[in-house]
Amino acid sequence: MQQAKAVSPKYQWQIRLTAILRDSLTDKQIAILIASVELFSAKGFAAVTTKEIARRAGVSEGSIFKQYASKEELFAVIMDLISENIFFPMLGHGLAELFDKPFASLEEFFQVLLQNRAELFQENVVPIRLLLQELPHRPEMRVAFLARLKQIPLLDALASLRAQKLLPDCSPLENLHILMACLAGFFLTRFIMFPEYFADGLEQDIDHFVKFTVSGLNGWTKGGTAI
Repeated sequence: MQQAKAVSPKYQWQIRLTAILRDSLTDKQIAILIASVELFSAKGFAAVTTKEIARRAGVSEGSIFKQYASKEELFAVIMDLISENIFFPMLGHGLAELFDKPFASLEEFFQVLLQNRAELFQENVVPIRLLLQELPHRPEMRVAFLARLKQIPLLDALASLRAQKLLPDCSPLENLHILMACLAGFFLTRFIMFPEYFADGLEQDIDHFVKFTVSGLNGWTKGGTAI
């Protein structure tokens, strides 16, 4: 009979999930969830078998089916866990305080924002990759995810930047779209799509990206008015 591997967290997302689940699940059950996140993220849901998950977790395959009726049910539990306990807390972490700070320029704001989010993204890249690669193929999960996303007061947080005339003078939703597009482009290419090309030089990458982005936004605005 296989023995469950002791959960030995290495990354922030593992530490967070382990701490959250410790009071309600056994080491074996936590090991199954963490192994599932790692494998689904690396190979995609369809390519992973429950036998692989059991091997990674150091448990028998039967241990998985004692807890979950199917791989699909296990996957649904995982998606909910990482959405509610990793992605959304990461997205909102310190956001209100950050947006409340006065910034001398849009470039300063982007520098602070990217440096702050980059560390969080690096620590949680495995579950974030899983969310981003699977949500487009699962309409029911995507609807629930977007509904939850709307609960984060991102539009309210942008109000102070608009008041400082640091964002184009367009609608709040357009401002949000611009900001999210900039951030998504940076993080997806650097940490998800082409991580092997960006192994070093994060500070330099942020600096170059910020200058390029702000230059484009400044070319679109004159005195805070969209042209």
